[in-house]
Amino acid sequence: MRMRKIIIYGNVLLILLLTLTIPVFAEEKKISVRLDTLEYSTNQKDYQSIKKYSSLEDFLEDYQLNLLPSVYLTDFLFDGVSSVKTPDLDDFIENDSNELQIKTLEITVLNIHTTGNIELTGERKGMMIGIDTNQLKGEVHLILNQVNIDTDSKKAPAIYVYNKDILSTDCQVTIQTVSGTKNYVEGGKLKKVSLIGSDELENYDNFYSGDSL
Repeated sequence: MRMRKIIIYGNVLLILLLTLTIPVFAEEKKISVRLDTLEYSTNQKDYQSIKKYSSLEDFLEDYQLNLLPSVYLTDFLFDGVSSVKTPDLDDFIENDSNELQIKTLEITVLNIHTTGNIELTGERKGMMIGIDTNQLKGEVHLILNQVNIDTDSKKAPAIYVYNKDILSTDCQVTIQTVSGTKNYVEGGKLKKVSLIGSDELENYDNFYSGDSL
């Protein structure tokens, strides 16, 4: 069987409709994720709820202690340097209206921070997949198995692979599909700005030091 891969390094935004048929690498660690119920399993039998961080503060605490799970949920995206949100002028103006209305991006991020095989199944709207390759060495194989992902926004990519070192090649990411399945991935573009205002930085200085401040 012919095999094709999509290989991604560093910071890349993806808007994809994938129908590739590629074999799965069975010998590596595998995590199965159900998008419909937001559950995961490491043995394809015992599924448990994916941990969700309700605040940036709780997330940063686990991040600093290296306690982040391999798969977790957030309402923001942290790239190893700063947090991300995506409002711009288009967010403040309703279609066919001259009135301004504040509207920030509302989206759930399924964060992946581990090497091996990550198989996704099911459907989810209003979600993006964030693959954090910071401090990872090896390969991440994102496997789509009858998946339908729609960010429901032109302000967020459906799949976002990132590393704070844009020249890093320590971790290779491939996107694959299970043979015979149809997978739909739809998203937009991400504009990165700091989630933390300059007048609030001192509230977070205990999380950072030196060049990371």
